[in-house]
Amino acid sequence: MKFLFFPLHTFSPLLFAFYLLPFTFYLLPFTSSSRPVQNFIDYYDKEQKQKRSEGKFVNGFEEGEWKFWHPCPRCKEGENGKIKEISNYQNGKLHGKVAIFYENGSKQNVGFFKRNLPDSIYSEWYPCRKCKPGETGNLKTTGFFDEKVKVDLWVYYFPDGKKCKEEYFVNGHAKL
Repeated sequence: MKFLFFPLHTFSPLLFAFYLLPFTFYLLPFTSSSRPVQNFIDYYDKEQKQKRSEGKFVNGFEEGEWKFWHPCPRCKEGENGKIKEISNYQNGKLHGKVAIFYENGSKQNVGFFKRNLPDSIYSEWYPCRKCKPGETGNLKTTGFFDEKVKVDLWVYYFPDGKKCKEEYFVNGHAKL
């Protein structure tokens, strides 16, 4: 069994006290399955009407899906700006899908992370000025990462959608 030590100011009658001069600590049985969870919301304004970010902390680290919003000076009370980013965390590190959006709501880039490193497919788009909700601009770049290192085929495009160039990477180095 593991134990957590708490200073005197966190007193609870359920805790056992022991004394180490000059400090008093309380002993609390702790199991690894216990995971303190704290929901978190951050706001752009002091009135807390427009969200900046929302997610949860588990054991003091970001965990699960987190959402971030663009500021919205023209939004009505209680409304948020358009979504800026949706990220997934595990133990405080990016882990899973991460999607970032332009202010108009179109996708900017989408990729996957493993323990805070880009891993798997990555795609990036040009800004779309006349997009309808849910649409994206033309593809700018697409490729693969293996723990932050570019691998395999990467394709780059011009803003009009025409292919600009292709590169093939081995261990992070482009091969001709």
